[in-house]
Amino acid sequence: MISGLCQGKLLAPLTFIGSCNRSLFEQWLAEKLIPELKSGQTVILDNATFHQSEKIRELIKS
Repeated sequence: MISGLCQGKLLAPLTFIGSCNRSLFEQWLAEKLIPELKSGQTVILDNATFHQSEKIRELIKS
């Protein structure tokens, strides 16, 4: 499961079978999380390898 967290509530939860990879994370970010974010909200990611791509940075900045 991956999701966002804001004020104690889950944002855009996604359950899946298997492990998360860059492709799944980018799709979830673009299709689920970003549409739910409000202007000015901050996205914090850990250092997982699949979090570190230029595409992810661009998606979050947009």
